[in-house]
Amino acid sequence: SRLLAVTHNIPAASSYMRTEAYADTAQTITHTALSPSSTFYITYNGNLNYAFNFDSGSIYVYVRLSNSSGTLITGTTDDLIWAFTDDVDHSSNPTWDNSFGVSRTWKVTSGNRPTPDSGTTYTFDIWSKMNLPDDGGVTFNYATMTLLEIEE
Repeated sequence: SRLLAVTHNIPAASSYMRTEAYADTAQTITHTALSPSSTFYITYNGNLNYAFNFDSGSIYVYVRLSNSSGTLITGTTDDLIWAFTDDVDHSSNPTWDNSFGVSRTWKVTSGNRPTPDSGTTYTFDIWSKMNLPDDGGVTFNYATMTLLEIEE
């Protein structure tokens, strides 16, 4: 294997997101490929802040690696759980306010690359959704994204 290129980005923080449908988190990286047969390794390291106020049940925050339109990148896992809180009903309407680091690396083979933005330039985004958005929301911030282009 040979390292062809490294691309790095520090994305802006997302807005406070409250949606049951996948939406763009503003966590993004754009890379111009040097080889049509290389593999991309995309790493996200960031901070996830989420707050909820609910009486019973469980809260989930899901993510996916997407193209800029939100389409899941082929060969990657959909509905990755990045946050989970279970209300064990110790009090009525407890408020949960959590902040923690998250990290994930995705492998995108040349055959699974999305349609390029133009020429050989690709954009990868983190999209997110949650259950029970009426009871809370999530923010993605303090992140760094790195893309390694490897000829395997």
